[in-house]
Amino acid sequence: TPYIFSISSDAEDGQQIAFTVVFHDSVDSTWSSDFSLTVYASHLEYISREIDPTGDHRIYPGESNVPLYVTIKNNGGDTGTGINGYISTSDPYLTIEDDSASFPDIPPGDSSTCSTDPFVVSASPSTPEGHQASIILVISNTYGVDTFQFSITVGGPDTLLYEDFEDGMPSNWVVNDGNADGVSWVVGTTPDISTYTPPDYETQYAYYSDDEAGSGAPQSTPGEDFITPAVYSLPYDSLVLSYAYGWREYGTDVGPDYYGVFMREFTNNSWGNWQEIHQYPGPDDISGWDTIRVSAKVSADSIQFMWRYYESYAYWSWACAVDNILLLGYGYSTTGIERKKKSPGLYIKSNLVTNKISLSFGVPLNRNLRLKIYDISGRKVYEKMFKTGTLKTTIDVTGYPAGIYFLKTKGDINLSKRILILK
Repeated sequence: TPYIFSISSDAEDGQQIAFTVVFHDSVDSTWSSDFSLTVYASHLEYISREIDPTGDHRIYPGESNVPLYVTIKNNGGDTGTGINGYISTSDPYLTIEDDSASFPDIPPGDSSTCSTDPFVVSASPSTPEGHQASIILVISNTYGVDTFQFSITVGGPDTLLYEDFEDGMPSNWVVNDGNADGVSWVVGTTPDISTYTPPDYETQYAYYSDDEAGSGAPQSTPGEDFITPAVYSLPYDSLVLSYAYGWREYGTDVGPDYYGVFMREFTNNSWGNWQEIHQYPGPDDISGWDTIRVSAKVSADSIQFMWRYYESYAYWSWACAVDNILLLGYGYSTTGIERKKKSPGLYIKSNLVTNKISLSFGVPLNRNLRLKIYDISGRKVYEKMFKTGTLKTTIDVTGYPAGIYFLKTKGDINLSKRILILK
């Protein structure tokens, strides 16, 4: 007959259980033998979490009933069965609407996501932008219980523009040679700026060398201008611009030179005037980082920034430079979508598209709805009125260039959504 034994549920995968077998014969001779058996059990570990994976992968202040997907992996030697997950939080800004999720059986070495039965969370409208909410995750299966902890970010900034000039001069930036002398902003390095290079540059930066231009540099405006592409800013409550700069001024007694940062707004189908938002007057030689909050100045569909060198007297200076330009958008406008109970909304099958955008409104529209699509510069590229009763539709974007686009609706539903067209 076989030996029969049981293994405790606390035994871990790979644990060695030692045995000693003692044999006796009819003449009272005794001898023994040692051996061990290996325990094979599932060993589940938390891998990652994803917020709203079929939407914009974010949860914003005031957004409700947002699905939270969790991925776990079985690093054990046996299939994990009967797997369930439970989440909890003590965060005052986060509400857990559905605290349980189920996972399919997971063979050894495989991973699984609770995509068919996700957790669901909501964020308070008063949640600070970028708030980190901590969540406790408990995973149970037939072998026991494990506890993990992770966090999610509520809101937070979107990167609207980033440029480090490591790939050379961007084709969509504008360079104005203010006095048409052939010397203008370029990408590279220059000894004219001496040790006052932009901090943390890698191999090159954007700069204008007045030393190369000599005494013919432009006075006042137009200056030597370096202008960003237009950035669509309408959905954001506030913007923060940061950049590294360098500035070496000759420091003569005939009058200072100026290195300034400007901004202008696009509204009512036209660009406004450039407004100076920061200035580095001579004769100081400086370099460093600057951060400019422009939330109070933003009231338009799109904005542009410009770095300008100009003089108060036609004499030469040394050089100015900029690098690692970063524009962040905070407080993206959004409307929470009820996902357990269908209500009017804008449901996008995928925000990553190639040839067409598949849309559903959740329920038939109660009244006409106007939908517009804007490109990243704020230019309207599509507009259509959908009639009462429309439930779903598709939009052909075959001829649209790759990039970020914004869908805006007005009527039965008023909200904005972002999509990324891939080619």
